[in-house]
Amino acid sequence: MKNNTVVDNIGVNGPEAVHLHSGSDFGDGGIVNFSSNNDIFWNNDDSYKYDIAVIVSPDKKGSAIADINYSLIKSVNKNGAGQFTIANTYYFDPSFETTSDYPYQLMDDSPAIDAGNPTEIFNDNTRPPGKGTERSDLGAYGGPGNIFWP
Repeated sequence: MKNNTVVDNIGVNGPEAVHLHSGSDFGDGGIVNFSSNNDIFWNNDDSYKYDIAVIVSPDKKGSAIADINYSLIKSVNKNGAGQFTIANTYYFDPSFETTSDYPYQLMDDSPAIDAGNPTEIFNDNTRPPGKGTERSDLGAYGGPGNIFWP
């Protein structure tokens, strides 16, 4: 995943926006991988307090691996032998506009502006709805794909 905004979701079988679970009462698990870059995971079923779960059931074989880079998450739940790596990951409020024509667009003073991966291939265009410099904004309105927004 890159440059996605996953906000205000309530899961049917679990509270998280991303739920990686390997192994269960029915048998050993397989390999479950997830990669995130320049994404926002925020306020997904706040009663459980987790946006991403990385779980391997106790005494089960298998793996659940999350690689989270330059992304904003409210919280991660790691359980059992689940593994996650985080680099340049943020835990601040993304400061979304509430009156914008673009749902969940970042406010002009959001700390998520220009907070994405600094590698050139992730750069966004400096035209709206992207904000700031060419460095990628976090979320759906940042990154090279923001040129496709009207």
